[in-house]
Amino acid sequence: MNLIYRKRKYFDESFPDYLGRLAYWNGYRDSEVLVVSLINLYKDIAGGYDISEKERKKLSDFNVEYKRHNLKWYKSRVALEFVLREYFPLSELNLYEAPPKRSVSDNKICRKCWEKNSYVRFYWREGCYKVCHLHSETLIKVKSIPYGTSVSSLTNDFDIDAFKYNCKITKAILESRIKMGCSLSDLHFEMAVAIDEISLWGRVQRFLKSRFLWEIDVERYLDIQLVAGLSIPSRLESVISKLHFENKPQEKLLRVVLILQIVRYNFLIKMCSTTWNWILSESYSLSPFLYSYIKGVKSNLFASNEMTDNYVVYPVSFLSFSDRQLCKFIIESSIFTSNELKNFYKGGKSYSTGVLEPRGILGRMEVDYDKYKDATGKNVFDIQPAKRKILA
Repeated sequence: MNLIYRKRKYFDESFPDYLGRLAYWNGYRDSEVLVVSLINLYKDIAGGYDISEKERKKLSDFNVEYKRHNLKWYKSRVALEFVLREYFPLSELNLYEAPPKRSVSDNKICRKCWEKNSYVRFYWREGCYKVCHLHSETLIKVKSIPYGTSVSSLTNDFDIDAFKYNCKITKAILESRIKMGCSLSDLHFEMAVAIDEISLWGRVQRFLKSRFLWEIDVERYLDIQLVAGLSIPSRLESVISKLHFENKPQEKLLRVVLILQIVRYNFLIKMCSTTWNWILSESYSLSPFLYSYIKGVKSNLFASNEMTDNYVVYPVSFLSFSDRQLCKFIIESSIFTSNELKNFYKGGKSYSTGVLEPRGILGRMEVDYDKYKDATGKNVFDIQPAKRKILA
């Protein structure tokens, strides 16, 4: 195989669209013809054998349901690397894990971007991307990608009456990260984090207003464009640092509620392991009791001798807590001292908890606070290491 047109792939171009560009300028009927040719070449390169079992297993583990879809692009990539003598990192291919469900009307382009450089940007394929974030111009829908066509001749092939909005999150992320080399996986990760982040702060805001009669203006400081690309702990701290607190206990309250809402609804935890590490570190900094409620306590190599191998205190499950129960837990569980709690009274009004039950009874759940306090006292963080004996 000998390709005359060999222009390099752009960082914001997907591998399938790059093959489409190569196919057009090298005279192929469509990109599928080129893909078939590349797959046949792959078999020749591999000496007549298909993909090795080791490689097959690796790709299958990555995405079992769409194994054939991934193998197709893997073989095409290897063969194209052989033809062009160029390496294509997997992270820069901008591939969807599953074959995208598209119709012919899903081809979208920005006239001004196309005039500057005629290739398909991967984010144009996103269903929620409607308006160019660079030119604030509505994308046009076309039946086929118009390589070799002048911009002036491009018109909408489809009705765009319901095609005038854009995803604000996508726009903010692209504006802040695309120049740094934002890939499709980066975009999807940032979108997932931003959606969770907005939901999390919304719940924190409503909880503090309804239960502690405290209104915070989170929307004013939650700027997705500014925090895009930062680690999740940095994003959370960025918002906290901009809020106004009347006293230290009030800031502690917000941090406690933030942590409990993350644990309660599993916000941001699955996306990044550092989120859980931040939760544990922050919990212990706020109160050893809070750490024990979230993490639980069990015997380990560093625990005191008083803790036997069977000594285990399990974490509290906050998943089934209502807002009322969570508020009652915060007040009763010794996370705050009595003096700290006095700072939360507003004009003589008490907390909106409806506390009527005995301590530790949360709906149908019972939490033995004393057990956690006792376990906290034997926690590894509070154990002083024994001095080494001087060897004779």
